[in-house]
Amino acid sequence: MTSVPRYIVAKYAPDLHRMEPKNIGVIVWAAGHAASKFLESEDADFVTDPKVFDRWVRFWEAQTRETAIRIGHRKPVPRNDPAFVDEFCRTQKGNFLLFDGGRVHEDLAASNLEDAAAFLFDELVSVARQRATLEPNVALKTKCDSIVGEAGLTRRDDWQGQRSVRFPVEDIEQEFEFHYVVGNGSPKAVGHRVPLKQLHVNSAAFLFEWLGKSVVRRKENRLALVDTSAYPDVEMRIGLLDRFASVVDVADARQALRKLNQIE
Repeated sequence: MTSVPRYIVAKYAPDLHRMEPKNIGVIVWAAGHAASKFLESEDADFVTDPKVFDRWVRFWEAQTRETAIRIGHRKPVPRNDPAFVDEFCRTQKGNFLLFDGGRVHEDLAASNLEDAAAFLFDELVSVARQRATLEPNVALKTKCDSIVGEAGLTRRDDWQGQRSVRFPVEDIEQEFEFHYVVGNGSPKAVGHRVPLKQLHVNSAAFLFEWLGKSVVRRKENRLALVDTSAYPDVEMRIGLLDRFASVVDVADARQALRKLNQIE
């Protein structure tokens, strides 16, 4: 069984008949250690019983600190056993669900688990993320949509707009949604709006790196659309994105159009 770092996404389904679960937290496991981060009940206005919600969160947090996980009459699974993640998922019940999120970067050390949990929480737990990024994302979308239209991409016969793209990450086939896709069938070019906050930059760089290994190999056809006028001192973040994608800065319309016109 694999021993690479993995993570679990905790979800809450207000109505089990409709099955529209919402992400409420993450659990990360690596090298026999585990860490977690969950939404606070006061921020989860979709929860019908905050006291029950808090009990579940405390239960799961306690499980990450145990040396072994014990479920009923099942054999205990030590925390240093890779099967710990699968056994942890068995603790779900009723409205409180657990899903195997897959692998985390193989270099993740136990000392960095808290940071990894915080990163995944920011990326995956929608309520916190939307509140933190709504306004800059709206402004960035307006500018990017305008420059993409001006470049004529939306008039191409193979213009797809926003859609999902499948490609392997760490040998696992996954699906990710991108804001701008060109190409019928397999994508010829993929663009994505990237707010220049460190967590968003890290996530986008990761996706562009794996996208370039299989689906869109030409760097000029992998486009990270940013707005440097909205953030000061972002040279290092731009440099990270530039390793894996063509950075299109909408603050400089001439440069942005030139890069968009390089798409083949």
